[in-house]
Amino acid sequence: MKVLLCCLLIFFNCISCKQDKMPQEVLPKEKMTKILWDIILADELTNLKLQKIDSGFKQDNYRIDLYQKVVEKHKTTDERFQKSFTWYQMHPQQMKIILDSLRSLSLREMYVPHPKPVL
Repeated sequence: MKVLLCCLLIFFNCISCKQDKMPQEVLPKEKMTKILWDIILADELTNLKLQKIDSGFKQDNYRIDLYQKVVEKHKTTDERFQKSFTWYQMHPQQMKIILDSLRSLSLREMYVPHPKPVL
C-alpha cells in the first residue's frame, strides 16, 4: 500500500511539473523583459507627445504604431507577444521575475548619470 501511495505521489508530481513547463512558443523571460521595457517607453513617449500636441492628436493610432515597431524591433509577432504575455499572466511566479527585472532597469535608468550633450 505504501509503495502504491509513493508511486502515485511521484506520478502526480511529474504531471504537475510538466504542466508548469513553459511552452516553446512563449518568449523567454529575458526577451519578454526587453519588449515590455520598450512598450513602457512607447507609452511614455505617447503621453509626452499628448501633452505637447493639440486635441487632434490620434493617440491610439500613434501608440499602436509604436507597439508594432517594438514588436518588429525584437523580431517577433504581435500574436506571439500576446500569447506570451497571457502565459506569464497565468504564471505569477514567472511574471514576478520579469517585473522585478523591469524595476531594476527602471532604477538603473534613474540613478545612472547620462552623458551631457556636447554643444
